[in-house]
Amino acid sequence: MDISYSDRKDLSPRAVQALFRRLEWSDWWTQKDIAWYLEHALRVLSAWRGRKLLGLGTLVGDGRIDVHLSMLIVDEPYQRQGIGTEIVDRLVEEVRQMQPYSFQTDVFSEHAERLYARFGFRRNEGTWLLEHEPTYRRWGPAALAERKARRRRQSGRKP
Repeated sequence: MDISYSDRKDLSPRAVQALFRRLEWSDWWTQKDIAWYLEHALRVLSAWRGRKLLGLGTLVGDGRIDVHLSMLIVDEPYQRQGIGTEIVDRLVEEVRQMQPYSFQTDVFSEHAERLYARFGFRRNEGTWLLEHEPTYRRWGPAALAERKARRRRQSGRKP
């Protein structure tokens, strides 16, 4: 498979949004949200096959004290083919050069935890992920309703 990688931040918000929606990952982000996020990320690394966006990884933070591997997504048909591994490998190398005091990521599956462990990440048993409920209530219910509506529209188009 002929995959190319790019560290350009000026990705098409439409292409990123299409990837998000295929994976139902942050699929409520508008194209304006995506453009803002990419512009403000420390690093962006994308994987391409021709003109199709296959994967995306981002680093956020201040670059000196704290760096967070905020996003790693790979389109489902291309998962477990080394694309995510390559993205993480390149981003970890970027962080090695930055030499921050803290470098972390969030994981939501055992598979992801195993992937990150290969790069030196470990579970920190002394911390918990806390979500700010008032912030979530501001956008979460509407985003989930939009996702359900999009699913209904998509299933209605299928024969």
